[in-house]
Amino acid sequence: MRHTTAGTVRTRCVRDTPAPEDGQRVLITRLWSRGMTRARVAAAWDRRVAPSRERLMAYRSGGLSWTAYVGGGAAEP
Repeated sequence: MRHTTAGTVRTRCVRDTPAPEDGQRVLITRLWSRGMTRARVAAAWDRRVAPSRERLMAYRSGGLSWTAYVGGGAAEP
């Protein structure tokens, strides 16, 4: 029987300096951040699990809180 341990998932701003306690960083967004290199941002980029572009634009315009933005992504098609 194989056992796995669930890890902790934390959200951080893409522009935050990576810290040793971050572990593996995965960028979860549909749009790449302007001026950011892959080496600086994350070990991987997976836009398939990111909230929709519409949800991102609603967050950026102030129509959606951070909690609603990150909490509702899994419910989208």
